[in-house]
Amino acid sequence: MRRRRDTPREARARSRAEGRGGTERGTTQPVASRRTETWCARSLSPGAGQLNAAYVDTSCLVAIAFGETGATALARRLQTFDLLLSANLLEAELLAAFAREGVPASAEFVATITWVLPDRPLSREIEQVLRAGYLRGADLWHLACAIHVASKSRDLAFLTRDRRQAEVARQLGFAS
Repeated sequence: MRRRRDTPREARARSRAEGRGGTERGTTQPVASRRTETWCARSLSPGAGQLNAAYVDTSCLVAIAFGETGATALARRLQTFDLLLSANLLEAELLAAFAREGVPASAEFVATITWVLPDRPLSREIEQVLRAGYLRGADLWHLACAIHVASKSRDLAFLTRDRRQAEVARQLGFAS
């Protein structure tokens, strides 16, 4: 008899309980060799079932990694989601923050993230974000990727610690 596959939240909890922070969700497969999933707009459509999903900006993981004010509450909030998504730009930004602070990088911070890897230019999404408000490149890219995976912005929470990015995300209809 086959065992039911864990939800992402259950897998994260099991992984933490078993002390496997640097592995693929609920497996013993190292993060470096994990299979990459690509998400597209239909992935979060109502027909796909009700997913409690959030797009996570790098600022959230930096806050948690360095124990900034509110980091504990933010970490608890992330655990309430079934699915955490982000562009793989997050990995570069997070590793740069670790290097800047002279802290060894920890794979556990990205182990529960499902990468958004667009298979086309996001010109339409970028234009949509810029109509809602100006953002610099990386913040703009994260919001464009969030739009890319959500059939409707209300289907996806957008989590960031950046005030301007959060304001534009609200203008676009994302929950925070």
